[in-house]
Amino acid sequence: MSISSSCSYNVQNDDIKNRGNYVRNKTVTNNSDTDYMKIISDKKNEIYKKLKNGDTEQSFQIGGSTFTEREWNKLILKVDKTTEAMREAMREEHQKRLEEDMEEKLERQANNASSHIVYIKKDDMLYSGGNGTGLSFYLKYTNDSTEDNPHLLAKGIDEFGNEFEQIIEVKKVNPRNATLTEMKALEVYSGAEKRYGFSSLPMGSENVGLNQRQDFIAMFEKNIRDMNALGEYGIAQQYNKLLEFYERVWQK
Repeated sequence: MSISSSCSYNVQNDDIKNRGNYVRNKTVTNNSDTDYMKIISDKKNEIYKKLKNGDTEQSFQIGGSTFTEREWNKLILKVDKTTEAMREAMREEHQKRLEEDMEEKLERQANNASSHIVYIKKDDMLYSGGNGTGLSFYLKYTNDSTEDNPHLLAKGIDEFGNEFEQIIEVKKVNPRNATLTEMKALEVYSGAEKRYGFSSLPMGSENVGLNQRQDFIAMFEKNIRDMNALGEYGIAQQYNKLLEFYERVWQK
């Protein structure tokens, strides 16, 4: 074969190879263009469906969950309704407890009516009253009471109809461990503001017997928790004010 024939053959072969590469490259390019167009088409369809369904709200991550603003508001509304239902149930339970306590109190008073004594408050008395257990007594200063060392006499009938007489050293009364007569002595001596002009002591003290020592500060704290849970924030504030008052008096 001559050199010119060989060169012509090589050129033809190179041309064929180049054309084959062009066809292949064009096919790859066309396939890539088709893939991109499909992705764009799918995305357009997705956006269209969201627009059609009104599902185009921005979402945000909370913990391991994702919420749209509408979904979040719906969840909060559900939580609010559940919380309000719980509060309503607690209000009903609290009201039921008050009614049961009142019925029990009236029943005890009826049972003790024949022996129950009510002391009429006289000028020298600082207090006259009692509670639902049948306990009834009055308070007044003893003859040896002084400003620096005040002593109060508590005299009356206990919840069992027995007479009693106690001398109370007011400045030694500890609200964390006190009887009802001691707390009443502290109340009248310190000038505590009475709720509705009736009593400054916490709810629950109406069922305390003569010698039953109580943590009245803890009772106030329970009253505050209960009232806050019921949404009765004004009453909770009143109890909190009284709690702080007795803590200040105790710490003097």
